[in-house]
Amino acid sequence: MRWVETDQYAAQLQHTAPTLLWLLIGRQQLVGWPDRHVRQLLKSSRTHILSAVCGVGYRSAIRWLTRLELTSYNLDEFNTLINGLRAEMHRSPWAQGEHIPIHWVGAALEHLEIQSTRAFKAYCVQTQSDSASFQDQLRQQGRFWRDALKVAEVLGIKDAQVALKRSRDFAAVRRLHDRWTDRLNQRQAQVVSGQTLFPPPPVPGTDKIHPITSLEDLQAEGRLMHHCITVYQPKILARESYIYRMLEPERATIELRIEGNAITVGQISLAYNALPSDATKEAVLAWRDSLHR
Repeated sequence: MRWVETDQYAAQLQHTAPTLLWLLIGRQQLVGWPDRHVRQLLKSSRTHILSAVCGVGYRSAIRWLTRLELTSYNLDEFNTLINGLRAEMHRSPWAQGEHIPIHWVGAALEHLEIQSTRAFKAYCVQTQSDSASFQDQLRQQGRFWRDALKVAEVLGIKDAQVALKRSRDFAAVRRLHDRWTDRLNQRQAQVVSGQTLFPPPPVPGTDKIHPITSLEDLQAEGRLMHHCITVYQPKILARESYIYRMLEPERATIELRIEGNAITVGQISLAYNALPSDATKEAVLAWRDSLHR
């Protein structure tokens, strides 16, 4: 790096806070700061440099940078780190360890609603996987979290957020989700009598994909599959979503969304909200694509 070779302050910063120097040079390249501006910043305190780079200047954030583990030092990691600093991720429970992989920061930014919880911290500490696998598994956990909140809202559970945040890990979140979902399905099975028809689905099913056309059928699907599909009732009545039952290659529940002339796949859920296989996703997309022909 030419800065380390030509500027004593850059060389000193490279020795004491190399990630901060990388952020500074990256910011110069992105916004076109003149060299004289960078030289002036290099003579200032590390907190002032950090504030100039991302608008946040805390000593605790400087210390956090020394524990971060970057992999590629590319633009994606640069943006992830800048956004993480601006969101003050260094204060989060998961960010207090000695080694913080950069993909933890990216995951926290993607899941702001859960990143400060005990369950998120436990997941980070316990999950030894590369960034792609880490993110994929976490998206499934986030899905249970969001679904649990939807079910709790229907049930009128006012302290649902508190209960979820107190969960020590995502297994505990999953147990709450399943308990509330079973309660919802049981309650709805008791209070509904007669048949409540939904608006006719805009696209037909097939021999393996059947439209769900009534509230009773939707409730039966939720009980059978042990998920909270019944919370979609308002969207179905508003003609925003349409639900289908898939028999093969896996037993699944499909949500279609109609937006203008476009048909999109909202969710594909197996029993207990498990994620579908690639074969199932391909079959659903092939069916969706056939509807445009």
